[in-house]
Amino acid sequence: MNVAAILRLKGRGVVTTTKDKSLLDIAKLLEQHGIGCIVIEGDNGKVAGIVSERDLMRAIGQSGPKVLKEPVSDFMTKTVVTAREADPIDRLMSEMTTHRFRHMPVVERGRLMGLVSLGDVVKMRIAEVEMETTATREYAGYCQEEGYHPILPQSMPHTMAGLGTKADQVEGRSDVSY
Repeated sequence: MNVAAILRLKGRGVVTTTKDKSLLDIAKLLEQHGIGCIVIEGDNGKVAGIVSERDLMRAIGQSGPKVLKEPVSDFMTKTVVTAREADPIDRLMSEMTTHRFRHMPVVERGRLMGLVSLGDVVKMRIAEVEMETTATREYAGYCQEEGYHPILPQSMPHTMAGLGTKADQVEGRSDVSY
C-alpha cells in the first residue's frame, strides 16, 4: 500500500495559506476547517513550511497570548519532510515516528499533491490487516472443507480427529498430532 492509495480514498484537498498570516489567523483556519495543520505556501506556490495545532500551543505556552499577533513564518516548521505518491506506508510511519510529527505533505515535481496524516496511515493499515485476516479465514475455511490443513502441503491432508495426516495413519503411525 502506498501514499497514492491513501489520497485516492481521502482526497487531495489541502488547506494552505501564506507565511504573512498571524498565528490567530492560523488558529481560526484550523478551527474553521476542523483540521490539525496547515501547509504554508511560499511566493512560488511551493511548500515553505507547515504549522500544526501543537506548534500553535507551544508558541502560546512560551510567549503568552500576545504571540497570536505574530506572523506564522516565525513559528512554522521550515524544513518540511515530504512524501511522494509512490512511497510505501511503512516509510511514512517511520518518518512520522522518527521526527515526531503527524502530518506529511505529498509533493511531486515541486507541486503539492495532498496531505497525509498519521490517522490516515493508521486507517489504511487497519484496512490492510482486515483484508489479510479475511483472506486467511476464507482460505482456512476452504482448506477445512476440502480436507486439507492450511499450513501443511496439500499432498498431506489432515484428519478432522487431529490424529495426524492420512499418510501417518496408513503407515500405522497415530502418534503424530498437529
